[in-house]
Amino acid sequence: MGCVKRTGPVILYIPEYSGAGIYALVNVSSGRMYIGSAINIRQRIKSHDTRMRNGYPNERFKPDVAMGDFFTTIILEKMDSPTKAELLEKEASYIKHFNVLSDGYNRKSILFHDSQNN
Repeated sequence: MGCVKRTGPVILYIPEYSGAGIYALVNVSSGRMYIGSAINIRQRIKSHDTRMRNGYPNERFKPDVAMGDFFTTIILEKMDSPTKAELLEKEASYIKHFNVLSDGYNRKSILFHDSQNN
């Protein structure tokens, strides 16, 4: 599927919170989710929105973005000065909790894969 550019926002709610934590992008039509982590959640969500509008979302988003679906944001957890490892560990636990590897947009991460084997 080629690039499909869209005008206007694809992510309907971009939070004001610019701190660190775990967030979910939720497809408004289907409820399908993507779980991510960031040092600056607001900046990261804006980056997702720009990539989606310009036709370059991650591969799992492409069909839904091309169909005109919209997304919203939920901040799942705010974190004070986490390390990258702490962010990734917390992200992996939410990915597992919401089962977004099979039911959502996330792809298997090394950290998540390793945590399954412990």
